[in-house]
Amino acid sequence: MADLAFDETETIRLGEKYGLALDETANQRLLDETGGWAAAIVTAMQQLRATNDVDATDLHINDEQTTTAKLLEHEVLDSLSTKEATVLTKTAIRHHVPRALAVALTENPTACEILDQISQRISFVTSRRGYYYFHPVLLNYLQSNAELHDTNTLLRAHAIAAQWHYQRGEAEQALAEAALSQQPKVITSAVDRFGLELILRGNSSPVLQAVERLPSETPHLMVIVTHLLLELPDFVDTMQVSHLFDQALTEARPIRLTNNKWLAAVLALQCFQKDSRVPLNDRLTRLRGFNITILRRRELALDALISTAEAWGMSQLGETQKAQKMLRDVRITTKRAGYTWLYLLATQLAIDIANQTGDWHIAAACEEELDAVTSRYTQRVGDRVNAIAAIMIAKRSFRLGEPLPADSLERIIADDADGPMFGLDVLAAALLNFPELDSVDNPRPALETLDRLAGAHAMYSPQLFSIVALRMVDVALRLDGRQRATEMAERFAVALGPECVESKTIRFLLRRSNRAGDPAESELIAAIDPKGSSWHTNSSMTAWHAGASVAAWLLLARAAESQGRHDEATARLLNSLRDAHRVQVIQPFAAFEAAGAKMLASRAGRLGPLEDFAVQIRQRVTELYPVSASQGAPKDLLTAREHEILHELPLYQSVSEIAYQKTLSVNTVKSHLRNIYQKLDATGRSEAVAKARHYGLL
Repeated sequence: MADLAFDETETIRLGEKYGLALDETANQRLLDETGGWAAAIVTAMQQLRATNDVDATDLHINDEQTTTAKLLEHEVLDSLSTKEATVLTKTAIRHHVPRALAVALTENPTACEILDQISQRISFVTSRRGYYYFHPVLLNYLQSNAELHDTNTLLRAHAIAAQWHYQRGEAEQALAEAALSQQPKVITSAVDRFGLELILRGNSSPVLQAVERLPSETPHLMVIVTHLLLELPDFVDTMQVSHLFDQALTEARPIRLTNNKWLAAVLALQCFQKDSRVPLNDRLTRLRGFNITILRRRELALDALISTAEAWGMSQLGETQKAQKMLRDVRITTKRAGYTWLYLLATQLAIDIANQTGDWHIAAACEEELDAVTSRYTQRVGDRVNAIAAIMIAKRSFRLGEPLPADSLERIIADDADGPMFGLDVLAAALLNFPELDSVDNPRPALETLDRLAGAHAMYSPQLFSIVALRMVDVALRLDGRQRATEMAERFAVALGPECVESKTIRFLLRRSNRAGDPAESELIAAIDPKGSSWHTNSSMTAWHAGASVAAWLLLARAAESQGRHDEATARLLNSLRDAHRVQVIQPFAAFEAAGAKMLASRAGRLGPLEDFAVQIRQRVTELYPVSASQGAPKDLLTAREHEILHELPLYQSVSEIAYQKTLSVNTVKSHLRNIYQKLDATGRSEAVAKARHYGLL
């Protein structure tokens, strides 16, 4: 058949003759379906032209499609004996079948000899490396006929194959064949043995495909647990999750705990449920019971899952050191065992705990560790674990001031938002808009999109939205004024908590005080530096992300600079630079129209051991945004009073209003404005504001 096989170029040319514009994806799918067989491709072209749908390349070749069917009968089936045709039909259940499975499917010890003889005469069947390979067109033809005339025999063949793979511990193959068998007992058996481990490995698709074939009217505990596992750790759909837990516990009432790992998994997952009616202490006590200990000893995957749940529960009760130690053990075990999804979950939980307790060195170490593991998932998104990895990579890339993996994020959004990607599409959409907030051209579209997403989802994904909360409030303040910015800040205070570093930084931004020692300034400094050092462990600092202290120090530095306290501004800038170097955060220096990068430029040569890192930051910010981060502020610096007046210009107040607020005469304010315009080389208020932002003075 090789001389009758079409290649990609020939298929495209044939499509043009039929008036079909086949793109690369449709062309490849057509070749996969037909194996390049000329007769089948011609038949497919006729189908596509009739339907005018180039994406409808799935072939279902049966007796009614006479052209291809007759060619197959003439080329293959007519040359076979009855025994050969029977063996071929029973064996051809998928593209390639192991030799030993062929014997099991046919219940014929001579099946391999018969198939070997067929493969020597007919190129539609080949034998190599212990497998029989069936040409796609032949396979399609045989299965279509079986579905039409003998469905039960085909389903039974898949059940036999499922059992054959089950006995050999081949999880994915067993689940795939079980799903095709459509037999509840076969599916239940395969999912019960392999489901939990496959999900924890990050390969949830075979499990989902299998459980979807189970009757919906009879809820199975393992089905419920499968869906709950994929919602971890946030449980975005709280109403549905609460219903699933109730359903699971109802289903589990007649089950003895010592005999059912799925019930133990339910009890573990309840430790992540925020609105559970069972107190967290009681949930943890139940996990440490004798019955669950027995189950944990039997299966590593279950033990790792329960340990993760126990650690998270302990962290919520304030036992953070014990929790981190337990999560460290889980990460080591899951990484070595290949439980990639659980490893990602345990590492992200460790990062969240470290951020909330101010243990930035732990958070930074975990994120570096994550980077090495998640990088392998950048090119393939489609399963939930790959999507989670892509989002983690995107967050890290944003923090480092690197381009985001836009293709991966867009694929997550394009996938079924109500299916495995539920909740992740929102995170991907938000991340795609993060860099646009720092755009000097028009940040409004990004602000509106993020405001809408944050309003609906920040409560469930506080860690993600905390990264841009300060930027969003600042952009809202500049574009729409104090009222909208204040409303946005209040929503973030509810979602993130009023006492976290991010919320306190936002309050300081909105206070816009022009004097040192202001209560908002003192509150923020105390939050990020209660012991006189910007870096320490086990502090009272509570934040959602590692860049929180960096952004806070930069805002404090800008405030000191605007008040003419230049030495203090430099000290605060150095604090932000130290924290940024330790946790590898660059993006805050690009915020506020690259104000931080410009402050670094204005102090070039005065940053000591951090000078090289400052240069790296400026270069990265310059690459990201068209506004140069290398230009510093004017040599002729503004006076403290001029800084105060300059700070009022973006609020679009009249000269009289500024004079009243500052208890100055109108003529004095006008004099200060003339000096500001002259020093900034500006012709008016708008240009002065734009240049002040460019120089990092606002």
